[in-house]
Amino acid sequence: MVMITTKQLQFLKVLCKTEDVTLTQDLLMEIARREEALFEESRNLAAHHCQLKAECYQKAKEAIWSGNGGAAIYYSQIANLHIKKIDVYNHRAANCIMDVHKSTQNNPDLLDLHYLYLIEALGCLDLFLDRHITGLRVTSRNYKHVFIITGRGKHSAGGVSTIKNKVKGD
Repeated sequence: MVMITTKQLQFLKVLCKTEDVTLTQDLLMEIARREEALFEESRNLAAHHCQLKAECYQKAKEAIWSGNGGAAIYYSQIANLHIKKIDVYNHRAANCIMDVHKSTQNNPDLLDLHYLYLIEALGCLDLFLDRHITGLRVTSRNYKHVFIITGRGKHSAGGVSTIKNKVKGD
């Protein structure tokens, strides 16, 4: 098993984007493993800040009930900071999982939207389609087959695939 540091991983990611470099399967799997770990860590941090946000809103509500408007404003502002942290960590998680998919899939015409929240999936889909539309324009082709995996909604609220419905344009 090849072990690399986080700094080396970042260097490899930049190198692979700028140079024609072929990585060994072991190295690709190590990159994917690191990205998966960072994905989970980012989602956990987002969940933690979500909990802290809820606590701040509860404290703001209690401050309003006790007539302490200044404290209510303070806790609301802290909750808003937690919202920003949630967005940062979820964005990082989405980037990580897309990197995992890129390093484990051998098909550049395939987009796997598993493990993404709806807004993240739609952003990734937009970038994916833009890249392929640009490629069609460059090659003067009229169409191209692409594959988009949305999932069935097993992990969605109510078991309904929200991503699939939005991608199809319900």
